[in-house]
Amino acid sequence: MDLSYRNTNEGISLNALLNVVVFVRISIGCDHMKSMTGFGSARVEYGECQIVIETRSVNQRFFDCQVRLFQSAPSLEDAIAKRVKSLIIRGKVEVFVRIEGELGASQELKVDELLVDQYIATFHEIRKKEKNSLPLDINRLLMNESLVRIAHQEQSFTDEFERYVLEGVDQALQSLVTMREQEGNALLLNIKHEIEQVTNHCDRIAEVLPRLLDEYKNRLHAQINTLVASHEIDESRILTEVALLADKVDISEEMVRLKTHIQQFHRYCQLSEPIGRRLDFLIQEMNREVNTIGSKASDSFIRQEVVEMKGHLEKVKEQVQNIE
Repeated sequence: MDLSYRNTNEGISLNALLNVVVFVRISIGCDHMKSMTGFGSARVEYGECQIVIETRSVNQRFFDCQVRLFQSAPSLEDAIAKRVKSLIIRGKVEVFVRIEGELGASQELKVDELLVDQYIATFHEIRKKEKNSLPLDINRLLMNESLVRIAHQEQSFTDEFERYVLEGVDQALQSLVTMREQEGNALLLNIKHEIEQVTNHCDRIAEVLPRLLDEYKNRLHAQINTLVASHEIDESRILTEVALLADKVDISEEMVRLKTHIQQFHRYCQLSEPIGRRLDFLIQEMNREVNTIGSKASDSFIRQEVVEMKGHLEKVKEQVQNIE
């Protein structure tokens, strides 16, 4: 009677436990990863003033752009938003444009002449009634905000002015993208370290699998001997017991899938396109395999390794949330 167990759906035998090799070291060598957080700024001289542009970005699941000008200009806002969208795929981006100098400080004195006339007429009536000869205090009238106020004049943007603004926006966006790349490289180093630790724990599990297989074989033989000793030999019952025990302890499939996910993680990190969502999905799949390994394995050593792997994957998950 052939007591070796074979999963007819996957085609993986119990002996596959002996063939789980040490995991290949993953070397993530990519400089294309971008963070979703960053800051960029620029200053452009325009006549007697300076155009100041600041750009900020934070992590967000989808793309969102908000343009804030010192004065409403829909066509210019649309042009700025298009420039942002051409460089950034994911994240929330804010662009602030302000003017320092004469262009942004144009003011005009507004006087409510009708109300001033009423104030003066009322003053003379009161002075006549009270027989008071005090003079009218013009300074006090000028300080009355209901009579005199300073109004900011809106500027009409010329094509030249808009061109200068867009040049400054391009500079600020380039500064922003550079910082996002630098932040991405820093994230990549941390992620590389954590994935390497996961690989190390996988290697350690692979090293103890042969010993665990021997223990499982001994337990299996003991159960078979018990059946034989009871003189209730039922071939179908024996095969069922073999299948149940082997399936319960067989983690080779999970180990292989985990290794495949790590390798796929590595391949995604070589891409120059946004990969944040894909990496997030892979981390979920890795966690699923690690959890299954922990639930199947009865060995305390493997369970401890699983706890360590879950800790490292949790750190990667947090860092991946900030990748474009």
